Amino acid sequence: MSMERVRHLGAVASIAAVTVMVGAVVWASAEIPEGSVIPLHWNLDGVADRFGDRGDALGGLALMPAITVVVCAVFWAMTRAEPKKGGLEASAKAFLMTWIAMLIVMLVVTLGMAVQMVGNAGTPDMSSEGFLRLVMVAVSGMLVVLGNYLPKTRPNFTIGVRTRWTLTSAVTWQKTHRLAGVLFMLAGLTGLAAATLLDARMLVIANIVPVLAAAAISTGYSWWVWRNAPDVAG
Repeated sequence: MSMERVRHLGAVASIAAVTVMVGAVVWASAEIPEGSVIPLHWNLDGVADRFGDRGDALGGLALMPAITVVVCAVFWAMTRAEPKKGGLEASAKAFLMTWIAMLIVMLVVTLGMAVQMVGNAGTPDMSSEGFLRLVMVAVSGMLVVLGNYLPKTRPNFTIGVRTRWTLTSAVTWQKTHRLAGVLFMLAGLTGLAAATLLDARMLVIANIVPVLAAAAISTGYSWWVWRNAPDVAG
């Protein structure tokens, strides 16, 4: 798959996702009555701890498609600015799937926010736990996708475990991403399990800790492999 094809498919997917997000904002605007008091933030137990009016809620919701447009523009621009174009070209499918997975997460968050806001307009004490679980499932799914494609990437500055050691040794990149792929898939699967088994507070911890551990272990391993990599001079 060429990067030109990736840019085209990514742009099409981005336009579709942003269109649905804008539709969610329009729907919420029509459904939320004037004078509504709406929860805008919840603590780790899923209990609302900050409230606002209709304008505050819709303003926050409208930020989601705007942020998505900016993120997608960055994704598109990275395909042009990449110094190691051959490496990114060889990682084209992984880059596209990461782009699409990100769009799905942003879409799920936006739709979930819209439903929460409309529902909370009539029931201000409504819990956000279901919404939190949905977001964690989306994020965990993205991690599984990322983990699946990491071993298929090649040295580049755009996607993957980009340390000074992986970027200066193809052997180090390959070995590091084999391990990182497994670790991030495990982090995603752990998150999926946690979304069905744990309470809200533990759910957040069970999603964050494995990701941080996967990133830290992958970084340390890249240094360890690089020290004796055959393609490192001297």
